[in-house]
Amino acid sequence: MLPIVRKALVGPLLLLVMSNPGPIQAQQAPVYGPRRPDARPINPAGASQGQPAGGGPAQNVRAGGQAIGPPQGFQLTKEQSDRINLMLEHWEQQTSKIKTFRTEYARREFDPVFGPKDNWKTISTGEIRYAAPDRGMIKEKVVYEYDPAKAKQGVKRPFTRKAGEVREHWVCDGNSVFEFNYARKQIVETKLPPEMRGKAIAEGPLPFMFGAKAASIRRRYWIREIPREQTDQPYQLELVPKGRGNDFSHVKIYLDPKKFMLERIDVADLNGRGKVEYQFKNRRVNAVTDNVKNFLDSFVSPKPPRGWTKVLDNAGPPPGPESGPQQARGPALQQR
Repeated sequence: MLPIVRKALVGPLLLLVMSNPGPIQAQQAPVYGPRRPDARPINPAGASQGQPAGGGPAQNVRAGGQAIGPPQGFQLTKEQSDRINLMLEHWEQQTSKIKTFRTEYARREFDPVFGPKDNWKTISTGEIRYAAPDRGMIKEKVVYEYDPAKAKQGVKRPFTRKAGEVREHWVCDGNSVFEFNYARKQIVETKLPPEMRGKAIAEGPLPFMFGAKAASIRRRYWIREIPREQTDQPYQLELVPKGRGNDFSHVKIYLDPKKFMLERIDVADLNGRGKVEYQFKNRRVNAVTDNVKNFLDSFVSPKPPRGWTKVLDNAGPPPGPESGPQQARGPALQQR
């Protein structure tokens, strides 16, 4: 794992905040009431629409793992390709207008290897803040973990709130990324190399949330649209990274059919069995009150709380954003 890439983006969760504001219907999280999946195993991301459940879309690769052609199911007709181009161009136009952004989120992790096979492993809630071009914050506030003892007792929502030290909390001020390590009572600072300052988020490994160009997205991902069964359902796009060095197999995004706003994103792990799902609510874009000091202070170099220390992470600089679609797993995707 390359910590600078991971921290410079303040995690893949920051890639989610690209849409105009508007009402969304978030699925229930513990604060709102944890939602238990069906009794049958949860379908991993990509297991629908005729995709294999074991590893996501099958890649065409040469020796060494370099993709040489689109995965199975991503061979598009000209009409399909033109439609995706229009969607990406519209998305680019919308994200270019973002100056400030905040949203609440619910995060759900399904991991049948280290967690239950028929329920979420963890459910958490938190907040994301962003100020163009490269300042961001992600703060996980509440984390619930699957509790086998409660499940055995037949509890409807078998989750137990975890201690505060497991929370994810990151701040990027444009020059450095600061990780709050609650277990060690440390703030770990990673300085960004000069070439990443001012564009660390927009040109990061997952570029399609912060004003990145549609052409860059097409260059770095295989993309297809998953047909909707009804017109009131969200638009769905699936993206598979090209090249090597990826820490996920594919990403699925859900867009509001009326306002073309991001509602949800699913990130599948490399074997396609587990996934992390994000849902958003109470989003605000370019709100006048978000230009005041209280909001902008979210991105300044934090002072250690009483009893904490600040340490410098001297990890070497990561490769450039075009060297690979995803070089490291961000904090929001770490296994808990």
